[in-house]
Amino acid sequence: MKLSKTEQVALISVVVTLGLTLLKFGFYLLTGSVALLADAVHSFTDTFTSILVFLGIKISKRKTASFPYGLYKVENMVSLFISFAIFYAGYEIVREAVAHPSGAINLPIVAAAAAAISTVVSYGLSVYKLKAGKKFNSPSLIADGHHSRSDALSSIVVLVGVLTGFDRIAALIIVFFVIKAGVRPFIDSLKVLLDASIDPETLLKVKDILKSDPRVVKVKSLKGRNSGSFKFIEAVIELKAHSFEEAHEVSEKLERAVKREIPNVDEILIHYEPVSRAHCRYAIPVVNENGTRLSEHLSSAPFFVLVDVDGEQVKNRKVIANPYAKLERHKGPMVAKMLAKNDVDCVIVSSEPPGGVKFILEGMGIELIIAHVDMVEDALKFALKEAQRTGSHE
Repeated sequence: MKLSKTEQVALISVVVTLGLTLLKFGFYLLTGSVALLADAVHSFTDTFTSILVFLGIKISKRKTASFPYGLYKVENMVSLFISFAIFYAGYEIVREAVAHPSGAINLPIVAAAAAAISTVVSYGLSVYKLKAGKKFNSPSLIADGHHSRSDALSSIVVLVGVLTGFDRIAALIIVFFVIKAGVRPFIDSLKVLLDASIDPETLLKVKDILKSDPRVVKVKSLKGRNSGSFKFIEAVIELKAHSFEEAHEVSEKLERAVKREIPNVDEILIHYEPVSRAHCRYAIPVVNENGTRLSEHLSSAPFFVLVDVDGEQVKNRKVIANPYAKLERHKGPMVAKMLAKNDVDCVIVSSEPPGGVKFILEGMGIELIIAHVDMVEDALKFALKEAQRTGSHE
Protein backbone atom coordinates (compact mmCIF):
# COMPACT_ATOMS: atom_id res chain seq x y z
CA MET A 1 0.00 0.00 0.00
CA LYS A 2 1.34 3.42 -0.98
CA LEU A 3 1.95 5.75 1.95
CA SER A 4 0.81 9.38 1.92
CA LYS A 5 3.36 12.20 2.31
CA THR A 6 2.44 12.74 5.97
CA GLU A 7 2.71 9.00 6.67
CA GLN A 8 6.15 8.95 5.03
CA VAL A 9 7.33 11.83 7.23
CA ALA A 10 6.03 10.10 10.37
CA LEU A 11 7.71 6.82 9.40
CA ILE A 12 11.04 8.57 8.75
CA SER A 13 10.70 10.14 12.21
CA VAL A 14 10.24 6.67 13.77
CA VAL A 15 13.40 5.36 12.09
CA VAL A 16 15.53 8.41 12.96
CA THR A 17 14.43 8.62 16.62
CA LEU A 18 14.96 4.87 17.06
CA GLY A 19 18.45 5.30 15.59
CA LEU A 20 19.18 8.13 18.05
CA THR A 21 17.96 5.96 20.94
CA LEU A 22 20.34 3.15 20.01
CA LEU A 23 23.20 5.63 19.45
CA LYS A 24 22.78 7.27 22.87
CA PHE A 25 22.35 3.96 24.69
CA GLY A 26 25.46 2.57 22.99
CA PHE A 27 27.53 5.59 24.01
CA TYR A 28 26.11 5.32 27.54
CA LEU A 29 27.48 1.76 27.75
CA LEU A 30 30.82 3.05 26.47
CA THR A 31 31.15 6.16 28.67
CA GLY A 32 28.92 5.48 31.68
CA SER A 33 27.24 8.92 31.33
CA VAL A 34 23.96 8.87 33.24
CA ALA A 35 22.92 12.01 31.32
CA LEU A 36 23.28 10.09 28.04
CA LEU A 37 21.18 7.28 29.48
CA ALA A 38 18.43 9.77 30.43
CA ASP A 39 18.65 11.30 26.94
CA ALA A 40 18.37 7.82 25.41
CA VAL A 41 15.18 7.25 27.40
CA HIS A 42 13.90 10.62 26.16
CA SER A 43 14.63 9.62 22.55
CA PHE A 44 12.81 6.34 23.09
CA THR A 45 9.72 8.32 24.13
CA ASP A 46 10.17 10.27 20.89
CA THR A 47 10.10 6.99 18.98
CA PHE A 48 6.93 5.97 20.77
CA THR A 49 5.19 9.28 20.03
CA SER A 50 6.31 9.14 16.38
CA ILE A 51 4.69 5.70 16.12
CA LEU A 52 1.51 7.22 17.57
CA VAL A 53 1.68 10.03 15.03
CA PHE A 54 1.99 7.52 12.18
CA LEU A 55 -0.96 5.48 13.47
CA GLY A 56 -2.96 8.64 14.17
CA ILE A 57 -2.49 9.95 10.63
CA LYS A 58 -3.46 6.59 9.18
CA ILE A 59 -6.55 6.13 11.38
CA SER A 60 -7.72 9.75 10.98
CA LYS A 61 -8.33 9.30 7.25
CA ARG A 62 -10.98 6.63 7.77
CA LYS A 63 -14.73 7.16 7.56
CA THR A 64 -17.18 4.57 8.80
CA ALA A 65 -20.92 4.27 9.35
CA SER A 66 -20.35 5.05 13.03
CA PHE A 67 -18.09 8.03 12.19
CA PRO A 68 -19.52 9.51 8.97
CA TYR A 69 -17.62 12.79 9.47
CA GLY A 70 -14.33 10.92 9.70
CA LEU A 71 -11.81 10.31 12.46
CA TYR A 72 -9.79 13.42 11.72
CA LYS A 73 -9.70 14.48 15.38
CA VAL A 74 -7.54 11.45 16.19
CA GLU A 75 -4.65 13.62 14.96
CA ASN A 76 -5.59 16.32 17.46
CA MET A 77 -5.79 13.75 20.26
CA VAL A 78 -2.29 12.54 19.34
CA SER A 79 -1.12 16.17 19.27
CA LEU A 80 -2.53 16.70 22.77
CA PHE A 81 -0.74 13.57 24.01
CA ILE A 82 2.53 14.81 22.49
CA SER A 83 2.18 18.16 24.27
CA PHE A 84 2.04 16.25 27.57
CA ALA A 85 5.11 14.27 26.44
CA ILE A 86 6.93 17.57 25.84
CA PHE A 87 6.00 18.80 29.34
CA TYR A 88 7.30 15.51 30.75
CA ALA A 89 10.52 15.94 28.76
CA GLY A 90 11.02 19.30 30.49
CA TYR A 91 10.53 17.64 33.83
CA GLU A 92 13.04 14.92 32.92
CA ILE A 93 15.65 17.49 31.90
CA VAL A 94 15.37 19.20 35.28
CA ARG A 95 15.32 15.94 37.20
CA GLU A 96 18.35 14.41 35.49
CA ALA A 97 20.47 17.51 35.02
CA VAL A 98 19.68 19.34 38.27
CA ALA A 99 18.50 16.86 40.88
CA HIS A 100 21.21 14.27 40.17
CA PRO A 101 24.86 15.35 40.37
CA SER A 102 27.03 14.18 37.48
CA GLY A 103 29.30 11.28 38.22
CA ALA A 104 32.63 10.39 36.68
CA ILE A 105 32.43 9.87 32.93
CA ASN A 106 34.71 7.69 30.83
CA LEU A 107 35.80 9.24 27.53
CA PRO A 108 34.02 12.60 28.01
CA ILE A 109 34.95 13.71 24.47
CA VAL A 110 33.12 10.66 23.06
CA ALA A 111 30.07 11.41 25.23
CA ALA A 112 30.15 15.05 24.08
CA ALA A 113 30.35 13.94 20.44
CA ALA A 114 27.30 11.72 20.92
CA ALA A 115 25.37 14.63 22.46
CA ALA A 116 26.44 16.95 19.63
CA ILE A 117 25.33 14.46 16.96
CA SER A 118 22.01 14.02 18.74
CA THR A 119 21.51 17.81 18.90
CA VAL A 120 22.11 18.32 15.18
CA VAL A 121 20.01 15.33 14.07
CA SER A 122 17.11 16.12 16.44
CA TYR A 123 17.03 19.76 15.40
CA GLY A 124 17.16 18.83 11.70
CA LEU A 125 14.35 16.32 12.23
CA SER A 126 12.25 18.94 14.03
CA VAL A 127 12.67 21.41 11.15
CA TYR A 128 11.71 18.67 8.65
CA LYS A 129 8.58 17.68 10.58
CA LEU A 130 7.47 21.26 11.27
CA LYS A 131 7.87 22.17 7.59
CA ALA A 132 5.92 19.08 6.46
CA GLY A 133 3.28 19.60 9.17
CA LYS A 134 2.62 23.17 8.05
CA LYS A 135 2.65 22.22 4.36
CA PHE A 136 0.11 19.42 4.80
CA ASN A 137 -1.75 21.08 7.71
CA SER A 138 -1.06 18.12 10.02
CA PRO A 139 -1.42 19.07 13.72
CA SER A 140 0.19 15.84 14.94
CA LEU A 141 3.28 16.34 12.74
CA ILE A 142 3.61 19.93 13.95
CA ALA A 143 3.36 18.80 17.57
CA ASP A 144 5.90 16.02 16.93
CA GLY A 145 8.22 18.59 15.36
CA HIS A 146 8.10 20.62 18.59
CA HIS A 147 8.76 17.42 20.52
CA SER A 148 11.89 16.72 18.45
CA ARG A 149 13.03 20.28 19.13
CA SER A 150 12.71 19.62 22.87
CA ASP A 151 14.86 16.52 22.33
CA ALA A 152 17.51 18.70 20.68
CA LEU A 153 17.42 21.06 23.64
CA SER A 154 17.81 18.20 26.12
CA SER A 155 20.84 16.99 24.16
CA ILE A 156 22.35 20.47 24.56
CA VAL A 157 21.94 20.09 28.32
CA VAL A 158 23.81 16.78 28.13
CA LEU A 159 26.54 18.38 25.99
CA VAL A 160 26.98 21.29 28.42
CA GLY A 161 26.96 18.95 31.41
CA VAL A 162 29.58 16.63 29.89
CA LEU A 163 31.93 19.46 28.84
CA THR A 164 31.61 21.80 31.84
CA GLY A 165 29.80 20.06 34.65
CA PHE A 166 27.55 23.14 34.96
CA ASP A 167 24.41 21.54 33.61
CA ARG A 168 22.03 22.87 36.29
CA ILE A 169 21.88 26.48 35.04
CA ALA A 170 21.72 25.33 31.41
CA ALA A 171 18.86 22.96 32.30
CA LEU A 172 16.82 25.72 33.95
CA ILE A 173 17.21 27.96 30.89
CA ILE A 174 16.50 25.26 28.33
CA VAL A 175 13.51 23.78 30.18
CA PHE A 176 11.72 27.12 29.69
CA PHE A 177 11.97 26.70 25.92
CA VAL A 178 10.89 23.06 26.18
CA ILE A 179 7.72 23.97 28.08
CA LYS A 180 7.06 26.82 25.63
CA ALA A 181 7.30 24.34 22.75
CA GLY A 182 4.55 22.22 24.33
CA VAL A 183 2.12 25.07 25.04
CA ARG A 184 1.21 25.77 21.38
CA PRO A 185 0.17 22.21 20.38
CA PHE A 186 -1.62 21.86 23.75
CA ILE A 187 -3.78 24.97 23.15
CA ASP A 188 -4.34 24.25 19.42
CA SER A 189 -5.42 20.67 20.12
CA LEU A 190 -7.84 21.69 22.86
CA LYS A 191 -9.40 24.35 20.62
CA VAL A 192 -10.05 21.81 17.84
CA LEU A 193 -11.33 19.13 20.20
CA LEU A 194 -13.75 21.69 21.66
CA ASP A 195 -14.87 22.78 18.15
CA ALA A 196 -13.48 26.31 18.31
CA SER A 197 -13.96 28.43 15.19
CA ILE A 198 -11.44 28.41 12.37
CA ASP A 199 -9.30 31.54 12.09
CA PRO A 200 -10.99 34.85 11.12
CA GLU A 201 -8.78 35.27 8.04
CA THR A 202 -10.06 32.03 6.52
CA LEU A 203 -13.69 32.94 7.29
CA LEU A 204 -13.20 36.35 5.67
CA LYS A 205 -11.73 34.72 2.56
CA VAL A 206 -14.69 32.32 2.36
CA LYS A 207 -17.10 35.24 2.70
CA ASP A 208 -15.38 37.07 -0.16
CA ILE A 209 -15.69 33.97 -2.37
CA LEU A 210 -19.41 33.66 -1.61
CA LYS A 211 -20.06 37.36 -2.28
CA SER A 212 -18.13 37.23 -5.57
CA ASP A 213 -21.25 35.78 -7.24
CA PRO A 214 -23.62 38.69 -8.02
CA ARG A 215 -26.63 36.50 -7.26
CA VAL A 216 -25.60 36.33 -3.61
CA VAL A 217 -27.33 39.27 -1.94
CA LYS A 218 -26.15 38.64 1.61
CA VAL A 219 -24.12 36.19 3.67
CA LYS A 220 -26.41 35.81 6.70
CA SER A 221 -24.16 33.50 8.73
CA LEU A 222 -20.80 31.81 8.32
CA LYS A 223 -19.02 29.43 10.68
CA GLY A 224 -16.38 26.75 10.50
CA ARG A 225 -14.35 24.35 12.60
CA ASN A 226 -11.17 22.33 12.28
CA SER A 227 -10.98 18.57 12.56
CA GLY A 228 -7.48 17.16 12.28
CA SER A 229 -5.96 18.50 9.07
CA PHE A 230 -9.32 19.47 7.59
CA LYS A 231 -11.92 22.23 7.80
CA PHE A 232 -15.71 22.01 7.91
CA ILE A 233 -17.64 25.15 6.91
CA GLU A 234 -21.33 26.10 7.00
CA ALA A 235 -22.91 29.19 5.44
CA VAL A 236 -26.39 30.66 5.06
CA ILE A 237 -26.84 33.02 2.11
CA GLU A 238 -29.63 35.09 0.59
CA LEU A 239 -29.79 34.29 -3.09
CA LYS A 240 -31.45 35.88 -6.09
CA ALA A 241 -32.51 32.79 -8.04
CA HIS A 242 -35.50 32.16 -10.28
CA SER A 243 -35.88 28.47 -9.48
CA PHE A 244 -34.80 25.80 -7.04
CA GLU A 245 -32.60 24.28 -9.74
CA GLU A 246 -30.75 27.56 -10.30
CA ALA A 247 -30.27 28.09 -6.55
CA HIS A 248 -28.86 24.58 -6.23
CA GLU A 249 -26.54 25.17 -9.17
CA VAL A 250 -25.23 28.42 -7.65
CA SER A 251 -24.72 26.69 -4.30
CA GLU A 252 -22.70 23.87 -5.86
CA LYS A 253 -20.63 26.34 -7.86
CA LEU A 254 -19.76 28.27 -4.69
CA GLU A 255 -18.89 25.07 -2.83
CA ARG A 256 -16.45 24.11 -5.60
CA ALA A 257 -14.94 27.61 -5.54
CA VAL A 258 -14.36 27.48 -1.77
CA LYS A 259 -12.72 24.04 -1.98
CA ARG A 260 -10.55 25.26 -4.84
CA GLU A 261 -9.40 28.44 -3.08
CA ILE A 262 -9.20 27.29 0.56
CA PRO A 263 -6.88 24.33 1.26
CA ASN A 264 -7.97 21.28 3.25
CA VAL A 265 -11.72 21.93 3.20
CA ASP A 266 -13.34 18.51 3.62
CA GLU A 267 -16.92 19.74 3.47
CA ILE A 268 -18.76 23.03 2.96
CA LEU A 269 -22.51 23.15 3.42
CA ILE A 270 -24.36 26.14 1.94
CA HIS A 271 -27.98 26.81 2.91
CA TYR A 272 -29.68 29.23 0.55
CA GLU A 273 -32.73 31.38 1.17
CA PRO A 274 -34.67 33.34 -1.46
CA VAL A 275 -34.54 37.12 -1.33
CA SER A 276 -37.71 38.63 0.12
CA ARG A 277 -38.37 41.59 -2.15
CA ALA A 278 -40.21 44.30 -0.25
CA HIS A 279 -38.57 46.57 -2.81
CA CYS A 280 -37.96 45.78 -6.48
CA ARG A 281 -36.39 47.81 -9.27
CA TYR A 282 -37.59 47.08 -12.81
CA ALA A 283 -35.78 48.07 -16.00
CA ILE A 284 -37.78 48.37 -19.25
CA PRO A 285 -36.05 48.97 -22.62
CA VAL A 286 -37.82 51.78 -24.52
CA VAL A 287 -37.54 53.43 -27.94
CA ASN A 288 -37.47 57.07 -26.81
CA GLU A 289 -36.80 59.31 -23.86
CA ASN A 290 -40.53 59.66 -23.15
CA GLY A 291 -40.43 56.07 -21.93
CA THR A 292 -43.83 54.96 -23.16
CA ARG A 293 -43.18 52.24 -25.78
CA LEU A 294 -41.05 49.13 -25.37
CA SER A 295 -38.08 48.53 -27.65
CA GLU A 296 -38.05 45.22 -29.48
CA HIS A 297 -34.34 44.84 -28.80
CA LEU A 298 -32.97 44.75 -25.29
CA SER A 299 -29.29 45.55 -25.89
CA SER A 300 -29.93 48.07 -28.69
CA ALA A 301 -32.63 50.02 -26.86
CA PRO A 302 -31.59 53.71 -26.73
CA PHE A 303 -33.16 54.19 -23.28
CA PHE A 304 -34.29 52.27 -20.20
CA VAL A 305 -37.08 53.16 -17.82
CA LEU A 306 -36.19 52.34 -14.21
CA VAL A 307 -39.22 51.83 -11.95
CA ASP A 308 -39.00 51.33 -8.18
CA VAL A 309 -41.87 49.37 -6.63
CA ASP A 310 -42.64 48.82 -2.95
CA GLY A 311 -45.23 46.09 -2.59
CA GLU A 312 -47.62 47.04 -5.37
CA GLN A 313 -47.00 50.80 -5.30
CA VAL A 314 -44.78 52.59 -7.79
CA LYS A 315 -42.48 54.86 -5.79
CA ASN A 316 -40.07 56.23 -8.34
CA ARG A 317 -39.56 56.31 -12.09
CA LYS A 318 -36.72 57.64 -14.22
CA VAL A 319 -35.30 57.24 -17.74
CA ILE A 320 -31.60 56.57 -18.37
CA ALA A 321 -29.75 56.50 -21.67
CA ASN A 322 -28.10 53.35 -22.97
CA PRO A 323 -24.52 54.37 -23.89
CA TYR A 324 -23.87 50.98 -25.48
CA ALA A 325 -26.86 50.91 -27.86
CA LYS A 326 -24.77 51.47 -30.99
CA LEU A 327 -21.84 49.22 -30.18
CA GLU A 328 -21.21 46.62 -32.86
CA ARG A 329 -19.77 44.00 -30.49
CA HIS A 330 -20.18 43.01 -26.82
CA LYS A 331 -23.13 45.33 -26.23
CA GLY A 332 -25.06 42.56 -24.37
CA PRO A 333 -22.52 42.13 -21.56
CA MET A 334 -22.00 45.90 -21.26
CA VAL A 335 -25.74 46.57 -20.96
CA ALA A 336 -26.10 43.79 -18.38
CA LYS A 337 -23.28 45.29 -16.29
CA MET A 338 -24.89 48.73 -16.54
CA LEU A 339 -28.22 47.36 -15.28
CA ALA A 340 -26.50 45.50 -12.43
CA LYS A 341 -24.64 48.70 -11.48
CA ASN A 342 -28.02 50.45 -11.27
CA ASP A 343 -29.27 47.76 -8.82
CA VAL A 344 -31.87 46.38 -11.24
CA ASP A 345 -33.72 43.29 -9.99
CA CYS A 346 -35.89 42.50 -13.03
CA VAL A 347 -35.91 43.39 -16.73
CA ILE A 348 -39.26 43.46 -18.57
CA VAL A 349 -39.07 42.81 -22.33
CA SER A 350 -41.66 42.35 -25.08
CA SER A 351 -40.01 39.24 -26.52
CA GLU A 352 -37.34 36.77 -25.51
CA PRO A 353 -33.81 38.13 -26.11
CA PRO A 354 -30.90 36.07 -27.55
CA GLY A 355 -29.73 33.23 -25.32
CA GLY A 356 -26.38 34.85 -24.57
CA VAL A 357 -27.93 38.02 -23.13
CA LYS A 358 -30.44 35.99 -21.11
CA PHE A 359 -27.62 33.88 -19.68
CA ILE A 360 -25.59 36.97 -18.71
CA LEU A 361 -28.55 38.59 -16.96
CA GLU A 362 -29.35 35.43 -15.00
CA GLY A 363 -25.67 35.11 -14.08
CA MET A 364 -25.89 38.56 -12.49
CA GLY A 365 -29.04 37.68 -10.57
CA ILE A 366 -31.34 39.79 -12.76
CA GLU A 367 -34.69 38.18 -13.49
CA LEU A 368 -36.05 38.37 -17.05
CA ILE A 369 -39.82 38.86 -17.49
CA ILE A 370 -41.35 38.45 -20.97
CA ALA A 371 -44.58 40.45 -21.12
CA HIS A 372 -45.51 40.24 -24.86
CA VAL A 373 -46.87 43.81 -24.81
CA ASP A 374 -45.85 47.07 -26.50
CA MET A 375 -46.58 49.76 -23.91
CA VAL A 376 -44.62 50.39 -20.72
CA GLU A 377 -47.71 50.68 -18.50
CA ASP A 378 -49.02 47.34 -19.76
CA ALA A 379 -45.62 45.74 -19.20
CA LEU A 380 -45.47 47.06 -15.64
CA LYS A 381 -49.01 45.83 -14.87
CA PHE A 382 -48.06 42.39 -16.18
CA ALA A 383 -44.94 42.28 -14.00
CA LEU A 384 -46.82 43.38 -10.88
CA LYS A 385 -49.49 40.79 -11.52
CA GLU A 386 -46.80 38.08 -11.87
CA ALA A 387 -45.14 39.27 -8.67
CA GLN A 388 -48.48 39.07 -6.83
CA ARG A 389 -49.10 35.59 -8.20
CA THR A 390 -45.68 34.27 -7.18
CA GLY A 391 -45.46 36.24 -3.94
CA SER A 392 -42.02 37.64 -4.80
CA HIS A 393 -42.82 41.06 -3.31
CA GLU A 394 -43.98 39.75 0.04
